[in-house]
Amino acid sequence: MHVLLPSDVFPPRTGGAGWSSHALALALLERGHQVTALVPKAGLRGLQRRVEAGVPVIEVGYQPSRLPFVANWSRFELFWPQFAQAIVETIGDQREHVIIHGQHVQGIGAAVLAGQQLNLPVVATVRDHWPNHYFGTNLHGDNVPLDKFGWAATATDLLARRKPLLGALSLLAMPYVQAHMRWRRQLLQACDAVISLSAYITQRLSPLIAPEKLWPIPNMVNLPAIAKVLATPAQTTINQPYVLFTGKLASNKGAYLLPEIMASMRAAGGNTTLVIAGGQNPALVAAIQAQGVEVLALDWVEHDEVLRLMAGAKLLLFPSTWGEPLSRVLLEACAVGMPIVAMATGGTPDLITHGYNGYLAHSAQQLGRLAAELLANPQRAKQLGQAAHQTAQTRLAAPVVVAQIEQLYWTLLTQHAQRALTGYD
Repeated sequence: MHVLLPSDVFPPRTGGAGWSSHALALALLERGHQVTALVPKAGLRGLQRRVEAGVPVIEVGYQPSRLPFVANWSRFELFWPQFAQAIVETIGDQREHVIIHGQHVQGIGAAVLAGQQLNLPVVATVRDHWPNHYFGTNLHGDNVPLDKFGWAATATDLLARRKPLLGALSLLAMPYVQAHMRWRRQLLQACDAVISLSAYITQRLSPLIAPEKLWPIPNMVNLPAIAKVLATPAQTTINQPYVLFTGKLASNKGAYLLPEIMASMRAAGGNTTLVIAGGQNPALVAAIQAQGVEVLALDWVEHDEVLRLMAGAKLLLFPSTWGEPLSRVLLEACAVGMPIVAMATGGTPDLITHGYNGYLAHSAQQLGRLAAELLANPQRAKQLGQAAHQTAQTRLAAPVVVAQIEQLYWTLLTQHAQRALTGYD
């Protein structure tokens, strides 16, 4: 097959979504397929080709606006046709055994437009809440989870995310926001199949997508590649035992809970250093230090170094408070064999079974107490880490997951060929 992967983000400098797209590309290449990733590049004019860790990449330039909401329109409605045309040109005259697999909003919109133009099957992977929420977090005011974002919830969400004057002005964009959300859903519904990363995301998508189109398939990890990374020493020197938080220092990732978590952990007898691999936030560091906890806050850390930091940590703190689809941090922590203490939000319980391959908490204080329990019982922590690694081998390893995705691709290609023969569309 020739698989086109239009993706909003891609390595080297990206978060979990980009690395998940890269892992899929590598797994398909290793199975003998042709793969091309296409990635938006703000400020670039035209196309630029490169190879990223073995994956051919085409960067598609566009000129974003800086004005609120106009910026969104320039990234999506204005850019989607341009992005789609780049996909069409990449495919060229090839029509047999071609799949377009969109990753995230920019990529999926372009994938659908290109697929409709060329009459090719299109797959989408949904990695957050963008089909249901303009900002993708499913958090009202970036704080309170909500099940449904109707007109009133959307309006108050805009107000809550901005200062009063800017919030009031944002209400002028409500007709655009509502139209944009309808357009997102229509594009997703036009896909031939939608991959949902967890039972939680499947449930969130079920009102929008026909059941036969939904394929619950998790992201994958390349266990041999991770083992190779871990065989090389870490570049970051940490001379004392530590627990690790890695991820964006954003409210939905639970970073703001770290002071309470560490205070609870320390009160329960867990006295160790906290390493933060996710950026600098002096106020957050000061709040943690005020609890009597030593903190080492690292700036941007390259992906491989994060894996090494995981391998050296006593355990992973995962306090995410939003509806996690299925975080790549957790997948890679399992692959490394880390003891994990996580908040039981979203799709996290799909992967972590409390007491088997990690601990699940329902509050910051409980998360801190569970972390202290593991620090006091290294043998128990080791057992959880081993079970997490076993989970990675049986459920997340690239050969296991890519076989499911290949099955999906061949199913769609067969259906497409049958429709072509019968003249039914």
